Amino acid sequence: MTRREKKPVPDPRSALASVTTGAIELAAGLTCKESPIADLVMVSAWRDAAAKVFDLVGKTFNIDVPEDCKAESGSDQVTAFRVAPRRLMIVSGTPELLSTLRGAIAEEEGAVSQQGRSRVRLRLSGPGAAALLSRGAPVDLDESVLPAGSFAQTCIHHMGVLIHRVAAEKEAFDIYVLRSFALSFWQWLSESAHIATQTPQGAAALAE
Repeated sequence: MTRREKKPVPDPRSALASVTTGAIELAAGLTCKESPIADLVMVSAWRDAAAKVFDLVGKTFNIDVPEDCKAESGSDQVTAFRVAPRRLMIVSGTPELLSTLRGAIAEEEGAVSQQGRSRVRLRLSGPGAAALLSRGAPVDLDESVLPAGSFAQTCIHHMGVLIHRVAAEKEAFDIYVLRSFALSFWQWLSESAHIATQTPQGAAALAE
């Protein structure tokens, strides 16, 4: 069977178009905005071919494929997250990711699927970013546990998310959420920040 190549089609409308068209300030110095994804591909390796597939991905993009489901691996081209023992989520700033990976990985070795339009990425940055996410995420987001370049997969308000700490010095996180939950997650984030700032303790936590 011959694979049919499909190029990413830009979304004419953001999943968050009804609530925002840019960055918003959730608290003093704490901002959130949608960070468009040029391409996002899932690579699933068959059981006996995982080592070979991951080696091919590493050589294709000149990266060391993560050994666990905690640290990302990136280059100027891509960022790779090992989201399961035999599965990689690879994010790119260019729209040629699918064809590149399908040219490197044979069908008998694994599956390559384009999922960029199924997810929304939000950039949350500024003082209190970790504290705000911790109001819903049942994982430790402290820098000592989740340093820059690492990520956690968890649920916030019953919505599955991948939280990626991208810059420790600015306390910045990229949050990946399914497109169908993007609006609900945005509302949770906004409301949680508003509620937190209504008390001295909450405001102080977001200011740290």
